[in-house]
Amino acid sequence: CSPTGLDAVARLLLADGTALAPDAARVAVVDAGAGLDDAAREAWPAVHAYRDRLDAGPSTDTLAEAVEGAELVLLDLPTSLDALEDTARTVSTHAAPGVVLVAAGRSKHMTPRQNDVLGRAFEQVQAQRGVGKCRALHARGARPAEDPTPRTAEEQTTGLQLVAHGGGFNGP
Repeated sequence: CSPTGLDAVARLLLADGTALAPDAARVAVVDAGAGLDDAAREAWPAVHAYRDRLDAGPSTDTLAEAVEGAELVLLDLPTSLDALEDTARTVSTHAAPGVVLVAAGRSKHMTPRQNDVLGRAFEQVQAQRGVGKCRALHARGARPAEDPTPRTAEEQTTGLQLVAHGGGFNGP
């Protein structure tokens, strides 16, 4: 497959994904640009993409539908730990039992707490060496978890009830 035109994070996701699960029958690409979808379709027979990003266009499936039965999930790391928690719990609940999650982002936006968040949904989490200005986290051994539930809060002046999932107020 050709990584031409992909950003550094997408190239890292593709490289690690092909190294860890070259024969995956079903792959989910989560919150990455469309270029990674196209490159992944060259490497694997069944690729489902999910986007909840303004800069990459909306998805027609829910996250749970996109990762259902996936053996490999490629995730462009969100900046919000709550969004990562929701995604990790959904993947561990709906993907194939032996799923491998490859999550990558720019090193300057990553924190060791992301390892802890992934560790609540997976038995093994391993940080990889940086490549350029990017780094990947590999997670295996999905732990049973409940689907994430939205958080609620009441706006004090109007009494309006606000409801959102972890990434509800997260930027692209």
